[in-house]
This record gives sequence, C-alpha cells and structure tokens, in this order.
Amino acid sequence: MQTLLPEGTDDEEVLALAAWQRRVLLTSNAQDFAPKAVEWFLAGREQWGIIIVPGQTNESLLSRALENIFRHHSAESLRNTYRFASEFV
Repeated sequence: MQTLLPEGTDDEEVLALAAWQRRVLLTSNAQDFAPKAVEWFLAGREQWGIIIVPGQTNESLLSRALENIFRHHSAESLRNTYRFASEFV
C-alpha cells in the first residue's frame, strides 16, 4: 500500500512512516534529516536508511546510484544509516 503525505508534513512524521513501512527514505533535505538521523540513533529508534539526493543531482547519476543500491545493498545494510546518493555511483 502506498501512502502519500501532504506537502509540508513534519519531517518526524515522514521518517516515522518510512520506518514503519520499512522503507529507505530518499530526500534532498540534508539540513533537516541529518540531525533527525542523529536524534533517532541516540534515542535507539530504528529506521531503514536515509539517502540524501542533492537537488543538483542529474538523473543519470541518480539512476546509476539507485541501480547500485538495488544490486549491491540489502535493506539490512542500509538500516540506521544516513548516506549520500553519490556514495553509490
């Protein structure tokens, strides 16, 4: 089941929904999600990975990064991590 959140949904809610659905969160919002990742880690809360996709990332690089993620990383290997899409190119 796909759940769409309205624009402007609080970051905590976005991450909580992704964690509940065991989904990796792709976002360009490093400013808000970096501290959120640390906060969750320190609180012992589990999330299934946060991958930052900078706004200037071109589609070809993003496509290669996502392909590499799907081919070489399990959900478990991304669990409780905070990474940049460029690491996977």
